[in-house]
Amino acid sequence: QDPNPPQNFQAYSDYHTPTSMQLTWEDPTTFFNGDPLSPSEFTIEIERDGSPIASVPGGTQQYIDTGLNDGQVYEYRIWARVIATDSTSLPKSARWIAGGSPVPATPEILSLRGDEQHITLTWRNPSVNDDGTPMDDFAGIKLYQEGSPVATFGQSSADTGQVITATFTPATPGRYHWYITALDNESPVHESSPSPEALTPFRAPFSDAFPSPGTPDPTHWINRNADVNDVAQNEPSPPYSLNLNANPDGGDQVDSWAFDLTGAEGSGIVFSYAYQPQGNGNDPETGDSLEVFFKNSLGKWVLVRAYPGTPVQPFRTEVIDIATAPNGGGTFFHSQFQVRFRSMGSASQFSVFDDWFVDDVFLGVNAPAIVVTPGSIAFDTTEVGATAQALLEVQNIGTGVLTVSDIVSTEPAFSVDTTQFSLTPGQQQEVTVTFAPTQAGSYSGLLRIASNSASGDTLDVPVSGVAQPAVGIGDDRLPLTFEVKPNYPNPFNPSTTIEFQLPEAAHVSLVIYNMLGQKVRSLVNQRMEPGYYRRVWDGRDDRGIRVSSGVYIYRFTAGTFIRVRKMVLLK
Repeated sequence: QDPNPPQNFQAYSDYHTPTSMQLTWEDPTTFFNGDPLSPSEFTIEIERDGSPIASVPGGTQQYIDTGLNDGQVYEYRIWARVIATDSTSLPKSARWIAGGSPVPATPEILSLRGDEQHITLTWRNPSVNDDGTPMDDFAGIKLYQEGSPVATFGQSSADTGQVITATFTPATPGRYHWYITALDNESPVHESSPSPEALTPFRAPFSDAFPSPGTPDPTHWINRNADVNDVAQNEPSPPYSLNLNANPDGGDQVDSWAFDLTGAEGSGIVFSYAYQPQGNGNDPETGDSLEVFFKNSLGKWVLVRAYPGTPVQPFRTEVIDIATAPNGGGTFFHSQFQVRFRSMGSASQFSVFDDWFVDDVFLGVNAPAIVVTPGSIAFDTTEVGATAQALLEVQNIGTGVLTVSDIVSTEPAFSVDTTQFSLTPGQQQEVTVTFAPTQAGSYSGLLRIASNSASGDTLDVPVSGVAQPAVGIGDDRLPLTFEVKPNYPNPFNPSTTIEFQLPEAAHVSLVIYNMLGQKVRSLVNQRMEPGYYRRVWDGRDDRGIRVSSGVYIYRFTAGTFIRVRKMVLLK
C-alpha cells in the first residue's frame, strides 16, 4: 500500500545563503488506508529540476541543497518511498530562487501634498524583496509622473523600512498622476512593481455645477462613460447636470480628483450634492442604484450612500458630514481623499437605461473655516542663544473670507512672524514659527490662533522644543567627541550652515552629493586641528553653478569617524 505524501513542503534561500537552498517538510505518519507509518519504514526522495539529488531517511524533515547559482530559479519535488515495498506517495512541489528574489518589494506612498508648482511626497521604503526575503542591496526610489520617470532619490541598505519625505518640482506646472518604485544596486538594476498611484491634490473648498455639456471636466473628474447633458428635470443649476446610466456596460462611474483634507478634523467640512432619478430619461428600477463612495487613508473605497431606483422625483440635496461618515477603519482626513459616484443598472450597447443625475457638488464648509498643518510642532534640540524655525500653514477651506485676528504664544520662547491676515476661500498663508530658548531645558506651549472660523474662535497648536547649553564656535573648551550636526536651516534656500567638531587633529572631508551619488561640492578636504567649525553651503556646485532643488546628502569624514546626513534645497 502507498504512503501518504509529506506535507508543508517549502524551499527557502536568501542573500545569506545565495548558493544553497533549505528544504523543509513534515513527514507522513500513516499509509493511505490509515495504517500507522513509522520513520524507519520510509525515505523521502528529493528531485531538483527533474533530476534526483538525495534520498533522506524518515524523521529528518529537512535537507540543504548546495552548489547552486545565485539568482537562478530551482524547482523541487519530494515524495515518500516505503523501503520494504518501494511504493511511493504522490509528490509535493516547491519553487524558489537561490539567494531569494532580486526584485525589491513595492514601496508605499503615505502622503502626497502640494500644488501645481511642487509636491511633497512621503513614502515608506521596502524592507524585503517581493518574495519576503530580507533585502541587502536597496539603492533608491524612482518617481514617475504620468507613467514616465522624472526623478530618482538615492537610498541605501540603512534606509530600508524607513519613512522618507522628499520634494519635487515638475518641469511643467500641473496636476498629475504619480507613483514610485524601489531600485536595487545590482547591474542590471532590478525595479519593484509600481506603488498605487497618487494625485496632485486640490484644496477645499470645491464646487462643480457642471456648466458645460459633454465630458465632465477632466481637471476635476476621472470619468468612465458618464456625461454632462440637459436630460434632467429642473436641475438646481440649469441647463446641465451630470448623467450616469447603464449604457453601455451596466453602470457609469465618476471619481473626483484628489483633495488634501490633512488637518481638517473638527472643521465641520461636508460633502454635498443634489441627485435625481430618471429626469427626462429612463427610470431606474428598484434593483438599480446610485452609489456614493469616499476613499479613505487605507486606499479603500467606502460606501457612504446608496439610493434604490425610482421613477422621476425632484432633485434632492444630500449633505454628508465627513467626520461622522463610515470610514472603513481608516480616516478621510488625508492628502488623497476622493469621492466616487457610481450607477448600477441593466447593460445595453444600444439603448440608454436607468438614468441618474447629479448637480451642485460641493466640498468644504459654508462659512470661513480654518485648517492648520502640521497639527503640532516639535523642534529639534537647539542651543541656548541660537534659534530654530518651522513653517505652519494656515488654510481656509470654507466659502467665506477667513480673518485671523491674532496669534499668541503661551510660551515666550516661541514666536511667529505674522499675527494678522485674511484668506479668501482656498487660500493659504505660511507662518514662520521661531524657537529662541534663553536657558537649557524643555519648553512647551500653545500657539493660540484667533479667527472667525466656523469651527470656533480659537485654534490651539501645541509647540515644544529642547534647549541645550551653548557651545560657541571657537570655544576655549575642546570637544570630547567627533560630531557633525544637522544643517540649519533645513529645508533651506539659498544657503545652509553645517557645524562640526574635532576632539583631536584629523584629516577632514565634507562633501555634498546628489541622490544619484554624484559629487556636487567639496566644502572641506584638509587636515584640521581640534576645535569647533562651521561651513556654509550656498547651493552651488564646484563650478559655481546653482544646483536644482531636491534632496542632497553631505558626508563628513574625520579620521575613522564617518557620518552621512540629508538636507533639502527648496526654490
